[in-house]
Amino acid sequence: MFPVLQESAIRNDVSLSILGRDHPWKDFSSKIDILLPFFHRLPEEDSVCYLDGFDSLILPPIRHLEKNYLSFNKEIIFSNDHQHGGAQGFFEKLFFPGEHIFSTGIFIGKVKALKTLFHSAQEIYPNYHDDQKMIRRYYAHHAPTEMDIDRDFKLFYNFDFADSSYNLLNQISHIHCGEIYLHNGQNPSIISFPCSWFSVGIKKNLHVLLEELGYEYCPEVNIRKTFTGLKYYIGNSIKEHIKTLLK
Repeated sequence: MFPVLQESAIRNDVSLSILGRDHPWKDFSSKIDILLPFFHRLPEEDSVCYLDGFDSLILPPIRHLEKNYLSFNKEIIFSNDHQHGGAQGFFEKLFFPGEHIFSTGIFIGKVKALKTLFHSAQEIYPNYHDDQKMIRRYYAHHAPTEMDIDRDFKLFYNFDFADSSYNLLNQISHIHCGEIYLHNGQNPSIISFPCSWFSVGIKKNLHVLLEELGYEYCPEVNIRKTFTGLKYYIGNSIKEHIKTLLK
């Protein structure tokens, strides 16, 4: 989806700083390894909005992002995420036991606060190989007052690919003038389709949704990525669970 993201940035007059393209991928914690040097090059009072490049889209309400962000009166806001039941919920609880559900795939914050958060999380959990697990664990056990979650999707919306209806259009109220309106009345600035590679053989109307937003895109089923992703999450869930039991 990266070309679609680039097109959405052009349409909405947003300048993208593309990070990690030439950086060797180690594991999911590579994100923090890439972001920290970038933050150190910026003025501490600046605000930065981060989004994953291969499953995100910028929408026209981006013009209100800064104003809506400031309304939280917090220095860092992470996008909300979904809790699940069944097999997926089982592994989520193993991998993120008893923790707040939010996504590190989209967030906005002041540079100084983000540097402090990421440095602190790395120092406390140096052996974690997943940025989301690291930051969620830090939030759950250290309650940083400068951080909050966009629970009402005022800024961001992560589509739930585990939705049992298998239809992404059921998660929205309507689309008008290139803007998505959710059932709670919010129209987010950035939307994301995290872990869409889990949906083997199921399109879930992603192409229809993007077509209604004015983009041409036909999602491809990538069995290799699906297998790799499942192997990583399941393998790490089991290892972390065993470590916890042995403590």
